[in-house]
Amino acid sequence: MKKAPRRTGGKEMAVVISLYTFDPEPGCPPVPLNRRVYAFIGPKKDAFGWLVAEAKKRGCGTKPTLFLSDGDPDLATLQTAKLPEATPCLDWIHCVEYLWDAAYHFHPEGSQAARDWVSARETMLLAGKAGELVRGLKQSLTKRKRQMKKAKREALAAVIGYLERNKKRMPYKDFFEAGYPIATGSVEGACRHHVADRTEGTGMHWKTPGAQAVLHLRSVHLNGAWKQFTDYRIKLEKERLYGANSRFQDVV
Repeated sequence: MKKAPRRTGGKEMAVVISLYTFDPEPGCPPVPLNRRVYAFIGPKKDAFGWLVAEAKKRGCGTKPTLFLSDGDPDLATLQTAKLPEATPCLDWIHCVEYLWDAAYHFHPEGSQAARDWVSARETMLLAGKAGELVRGLKQSLTKRKRQMKKAKREALAAVIGYLERNKKRMPYKDFFEAGYPIATGSVEGACRHHVADRTEGTGMHWKTPGAQAVLHLRSVHLNGAWKQFTDYRIKLEKERLYGANSRFQDVV
């Protein structure tokens, strides 16, 4: 699950959900099965209503369920409250981006030293040592406190705070060994082709109801449910025109 990027100019933010099942194979990236995507403009709790309903249909609570998302604290809070059966995991790519931010406080950007520094911390995370990684960063900040300018100290402290808040959501070692996903690639692509490509083109201006209607149709199409949707719409239209029990209901 992920927030789609917010555009400038007071545009609304979309919450994008990708739900799928998979057959885990230890050490191998999972292949999504029966994938469904959904984009919702509005309160995150409303998007969670759809997510929880769909997850229950797939056996959430009776089989292992995973919840991958970016570091948005609201999503983490909603998952804890509304989907407690799921095991949370912070998206690997977002986590590594923060490692790069930290690396550039110690080494020049683009340097081999920075790459080696990040690689070593990635290894720590995959070994289940998130707590050790955070403690090491805190010690480094303390040692270099007098050498860093205030802005850099605050920026590094923010990175450390993010990693510390999410360290319980970094089961990368267990997930990787079990053949579970550790990144939100399935939803990252949806943010672009589901939302941005259709609603953020040059010259496009949307009101929320119209944008949401388009995203609903996009969801139907991308989920391969267009025939079921049109059949349903035809049925409703016949009921409106002729009544629910009319003989015209059977006319195609």
